[in-house]
Amino acid sequence: MNIQLPPEKDLWALAEEEFPDPKVRVRYQCMNKALLSASPSVTSDYVLVVSYYAQYSFLACWRPGDLGWTDIDINNPDGVSSGQFYCVTYAGEIWSFGVPGPSIPQSIVVKATRLGSTKNRIFQDTRYLVELVDALLIIFRFRDADEESYFETVETSKFESFEIDVDKFELKEINSLGDYAIFVGLNGAICIDSSK
Repeated sequence: MNIQLPPEKDLWALAEEEFPDPKVRVRYQCMNKALLSASPSVTSDYVLVVSYYAQYSFLACWRPGDLGWTDIDINNPDGVSSGQFYCVTYAGEIWSFGVPGPSIPQSIVVKATRLGSTKNRIFQDTRYLVELVDALLIIFRFRDADEESYFETVETSKFESFEIDVDKFELKEINSLGDYAIFVGLNGAICIDSSK
């Protein structure tokens, strides 16, 4: 199935306000992730959210029938998970947001709700959002570094995993994934049932 999206150049143009110099935007731009709220082969009532990078990270959304991309104003998102949309910022804040589907006869109004902030963790290098069965997890990767060597290439020292309670705005540390395994990469993480 092909989805006819607005031009890619229009997506990059959303970053113009932050970075008016096109040479700077082009040098650093890449698409991190794209998520659908529902399968387009099942319904036309879905939303596409993309996470993209143009010197900083940005979020945008699109619904069938929209003529262009809509900016989602959450400062520096770092990862996104599907369903109800979630992201984690570079500061470690976890945000939840929803976008009205195309069957709702109103313009898109994206409202972000701050779910909570993770502990201030020095040298926490990367944060990943990943779905595990019916739970949403945040995984922190740490590097062995001090303030002087932080920007040098250093090995990962440990990972910490937390389940996000989106109702109570709390994090609960977890030490076992049961029969599941999580694979992490540069731009995201996936969870698989390792018993299969």
